[in-house]
Amino acid sequence: MKFAYLVSGFIGHIESEGDWNLDDFACKPFDWDRINRNCENFVVFHSDNDAAIPMSIAEEYASKLNTSPIVIKKGGHLCSRDGFSEFPLLLKTIEEERFK
Repeated sequence: MKFAYLVSGFIGHIESEGDWNLDDFACKPFDWDRINRNCENFVVFHSDNDAAIPMSIAEEYASKLNTSPIVIKKGGHLCSRDGFSEFPLLLKTIEEERFK
């Protein structure tokens, strides 16, 4: 069974900081049917206080992947800059799926 684990992901234009030009990737049209045909299960993790990517965007792309986001309380952008340096829920989720 194929799984994809997506963390703080996004689609479309996002105002980015510094030298990051995320539009080159995220503003190109995605072939959602093809993506869904090539992976059986998507797991989307997103924080309820991500300052970079609004929850509405996580909900939008998760719905295109036929799933719902797993909401991490107060995780920021789920990166070390926001104090998020360990992700035991991701590891647990991967391990649980591996042994099904």
